[in-house]
Amino acid sequence: MNRNSRFNPANLLTLFRILTVPVVVLLLYMPDGRDIPFGRSVAATILFTVSAFTDLFDGYIARRYQMVTSFGKLLDPLADKLLVCAAMVMLIPSGRVPAWMVAIVVAASASESVSRIAGEVGPCSAWPRRSAAQRSPSTVSSAMINVSVGPASRSMPTRPKCWRLASAT
Repeated sequence: MNRNSRFNPANLLTLFRILTVPVVVLLLYMPDGRDIPFGRSVAATILFTVSAFTDLFDGYIARRYQMVTSFGKLLDPLADKLLVCAAMVMLIPSGRVPAWMVAIVVAASASESVSRIAGEVGPCSAWPRRSAAQRSPSTVSSAMINVSVGPASRSMPTRPKCWRLASAT
């Protein structure tokens, strides 16, 4: 396989991450807004966590084996944002994540993507060492598995901690 191929191992891991988004959405979807059953929460959490870990590996593989492509540079951050934002949006109806927090994360992700695509953002080294996409998976995973506490009104911590969570995403 050619190192510069669009379908090198690093890009295939990124494509896997994109393909897991609809599965995570289906696992978290409840048509009547009820709480998500425990088994589906666990399955969604495991799939989300595995998908989030592939982000570490695809970047390592691409850099280590000189498989960095323009296709991968565009697709990798998009896959991260799709996974995190889709999972967070699906957690709103069950009350596990407040809508205002999701709106902030989605708006920040969208503006970063638009800026990156438009070329207004400098090289990736100009970004903070740990981006929002890297912090969000742990926050989203903990919200997915939070079934024993109940709706957001009871499961969300006091306001200062909520603000800390929002700033971490």
